[in-house]
Amino acid sequence: MHTLKDMQAKLDLKDRLMILNNLPKVGKVPLLRVTRSLMNKLEVTKEEADKYHVIQDGGQVRWKPEGETLKEFTFLPSEFVQIKKIFTGLEAAGALPLDALTIYEKFCAEPEPVQIAEEAHR
Repeated sequence: MHTLKDMQAKLDLKDRLMILNNLPKVGKVPLLRVTRSLMNKLEVTKEEADKYHVIQDGGQVRWKPEGETLKEFTFLPSEFVQIKKIFTGLEAAGALPLDALTIYEKFCAEPEPVQIAEEAHR
């Protein structure tokens, strides 16, 4: 029997905010529990908000990075799968923003170089 293991990934502040902004807001209870877990895990702490001068201006979040904003996270399999589904869904719909490419590369299977070249010419 194959057992899923926790996954580790380093995310910067921009990636964390991108994931948080794309989490589902409605759904069945199991999905919403995973969403809540991810929100608690990835939220910007008070210390980070002070350190990076995070400002929420309307619907946008801005910050002045002073140093590295990269932070390592351990994701449960259910959390990892949810992030992967979100960003593979965006990519499949042709709606993956350039800012989310790093997240896609970390959480989603990498295509073969030949496949990349073929898709780029479509």
